Amino acid sequence: MIPVSEQPRPRILVVEDDPDASEMMRQMLDLSGFECSTVDTGEKALEAVKGNCPDAIILDLMLPGIDGFAVCERLKMQRETNLVPVLMLTALDRREDMLKGVRVGANHYMTKPFKGEELVERLRELLRWKGEMADKGVQGTVTFDVESDLRYLDDVNKLLTSLFEHTRIPDRDVHRIKYAVLEMGHNAIEWGNRNRRECRIRLSYLIDGEKLTFVVEDQGEGFDPNNVPHAAKPDDPLAHLSLREKLGIRTGGFGILLSKAFMDEVRYNERGNTVTLVKYLSRLGASEEAPPAPAGVG
Repeated sequence: MIPVSEQPRPRILVVEDDPDASEMMRQMLDLSGFECSTVDTGEKALEAVKGNCPDAIILDLMLPGIDGFAVCERLKMQRETNLVPVLMLTALDRREDMLKGVRVGANHYMTKPFKGEELVERLRELLRWKGEMADKGVQGTVTFDVESDLRYLDDVNKLLTSLFEHTRIPDRDVHRIKYAVLEMGHNAIEWGNRNRRECRIRLSYLIDGEKLTFVVEDQGEGFDPNNVPHAAKPDDPLAHLSLREKLGIRTGGFGILLSKAFMDEVRYNERGNTVTLVKYLSRLGASEEAPPAPAGVG
């Protein structure tokens, strides 16, 4: 067993444009057993991780040039840096920035000012999380935080497309999986959050050696997916259309039905505000009979 004093110090990259704050964190982390390096722009951060990934990143939101959200998105959308934990620092009066559009989520957020011991503890928790992901064989995981506005699902579609570019999943399966995930996102906005802009949906993606797992969670009161009068039914998939027309809601209604056809597992939690979709990698490209994914998902 390697003595504690001889174990490698976790390498932390601090991305902070305030020189005083950056130096304070560097000294504090050094005294806490970390090896710390600092940069002052998002561009320098992206350059610093090339070929030399740190064990974790402390990332300030407000940076000159590209901001922390853009840096986080690039880190999380690249295979080499996807599992590097990102702790994002936000100013108290800038928290509203976290409530707009689509955000590729950091692993943890802290509001300035913060206590040094709290920062160190969060870092250690994130490093433990990273170790757990490695032990479980996780190859990638991303969380999207989405405003309850249907127009932002197009941004989610583009981000999902970027994720799948790093896999060998057949195009047909990619199209079906994206349709199922986006349809559940649509349902979460329309029926879970009732189109309330102040509510969010969280969409999480995880791939390991066996399967793809997506979790879509809304902030609504929940519902019973087996008792939705406007949804399509397997035995009569067109009967819902007249009711939808009376209710003034979008046509289609095949969302849950098609998602179950495209995915291997579709599970709701007891409350009905979280749905988990699973696709086993061993079943990709199978020739089972299933309807084609509707057009509109690129």
